Amino acid sequence: MATIVILGAGMMGSALALPLVDRGHKVRLVGTHLDREIIDHLWATREHLKLRLALPREIRLFHHEELPVALHGAEVVALGVSSRGVRWAMEQLRPFASAGWPVVLITKGLAHIEDRLVPFPELITLELGVQAAAVAGP
Repeated sequence: MATIVILGAGMMGSALALPLVDRGHKVRLVGTHLDREIIDHLWATREHLKLRLALPREIRLFHHEELPVALHGAEVVALGVSSRGVRWAMEQLRPFASAGWPVVLITKGLAHIEDRLVPFPELITLELGVQAAAVAGP
């Protein structure tokens, strides 16, 4: 099974971790600079402040400053940040982009580049040079 790093410990990123762990993947959940309280609470109780449910102990927890440690040996990176957080997340990942892992987004949205709008996966592919794709759903 894959080692997957999820950047963003809010509702989207944390919810994504559940089916991944259920399928046997190794999941590392990294909070953003806005998720410190969520990660601290998860460390103390395993209960997510916003989802109001316990996260499995198999999910490893990290603060955003620990991103380099969390990324070590990762095979896939998933972004569970808001649309406004995509550029921040890209800047955090930029030093590690040559690692060759694909980036999967559960974040929907468009970015303005020069004279056109591009979907977030295209933005990440263009700016970080990694394979990027979006998870779609109903």
